[in-house]
Order: sequence, then C-alpha cells, then structure tokens
Amino acid sequence: MKNITIAACLSLYAIGAQAAEILYWSDIATGVDAMDAALAASSHTITTASGETDFVTKITAGGWDLVVNFNQNRANDDAVSATTNWVAGGGKAIFAHWRPNAGAAFGASYTGKNNITSFSISNPLLATGITNPVGLYNPGWGLFSLGMAETGGISAAEFANTNDAIIIGNGDKTIINGFLNDTFVDLAQGQALFTNEINYMRPSPAPAALPAAVPEPATMLLAGLGLMSLAASRRRKN
Repeated sequence: MKNITIAACLSLYAIGAQAAEILYWSDIATGVDAMDAALAASSHTITTASGETDFVTKITAGGWDLVVNFNQNRANDDAVSATTNWVAGGGKAIFAHWRPNAGAAFGASYTGKNNITSFSISNPLLATGITNPVGLYNPGWGLFSLGMAETGGISAAEFANTNDAIIIGNGDKTIINGFLNDTFVDLAQGQALFTNEINYMRPSPAPAALPAAVPEPATMLLAGLGLMSLAASRRRKN
C-alpha cells in the first residue's frame, strides 16, 4: 500500500512538471519542420506566432516558460532583438539563425565554416533516441548549417569538422542550434533531438500539493485496538 501511494504521488508530480507554455515562431521551412513536429507531439501548450510582428508582440507580453525562434530565410531583426531581450531578462529560449547573427547572446560565435552535413551529440541529455552521427541535407537553402564556437556556453554537439553544432548557454537557459529545423536526413532523428531540447529546457514548477498520507492497514489496526482497550478500561472503572 505504501509503495503504491508513493508511486502515485511521483506520477502526479511528473505529470505536473511536464506542462509548459511555449511560444514558437519559425519564418519558413522549405523541408519538413522537425521542431514543429516535436512541439505538436509534446504535452505542452504551444502558441505559434502568425508572423514576426505577432511574435514580437507575444514575447514582449511575457508569461512564457520557453520561447523557440528559428530564423531561416530573412534577417528578422525585430524577432532576433526581442528574443535576445527575452534571454537578457532571464527567459529560456531555443534559437537558430541562418546568418551568423546574435550568437553572442547565446554564448556562441560563428567560425565561418558552413553547410556541414553531419554532427554528433555529446550531451547525453540530448541524445535520447539519437544515433550519431546525425545527417543533414540542404532542402534548398543557401546556408543550412553554420559552425560555431563557445564564447561562454558549453558545447552539446559537434559537426564533423569539430566546430560546435549545439551550444547550451546562459546557465542552462538557452540552446542555440547551428542548423535549420528542416535539414534532417532522417526526420525522426530531428524530431527526437528537438524533443530532447524541449525537455532539457522545460521549467520545473513546484509540484501540486501531495495527497495526505494514508495510514497503512497495520497502523490502522493498532490504533483501533488501542481505542477499544481504552473504552473497555473506562467501562471497568465505571
């Protein structure tokens, strides 16, 4: 009975810890958007911005547990600025840009080595369901992957040329990817990776109040016998 009660409480805590409010915007995908697939399959509440202006409005309003922003075709300066401001304020974010842009806010710089076609994940928390190396391809972009170097962040994956492919920064509050969301040779691998990134970044809210402890049967029996004995003693005195 005790073990069952504890297991049930832990299950309730796990369910509560999974829920998050996530804001997502990617300007466009030429191939299949693996991040969109990962978010759709998650148990989180996902709000997808309709465009850059809508994204900036929503991120500025705040209230998000995680912001995900992929810039794949345009400069999107307003979106980038809003995301970096969000990070500077302590918010959590997953980010990518097709240009060597805004890396400093995520603990990264760019090496100038581009369009690398595979990377291997080194952080075990991002490796669930992944078989290294992860293959990339170009679905029609000029730049689809960008080599990076750490400038305060920590490498979580390396391209075949040893440039960083994923960097975790800002005290585990940000992830910057050196590749776009629609460039995976195997979509399942991309979806698994982005699922792992979301799980890594998700908040850990305080658990809901746990149910009151229920006495075990043996404890209840002893308490009952004690009360019966007390009652009998009082009758004898009377």
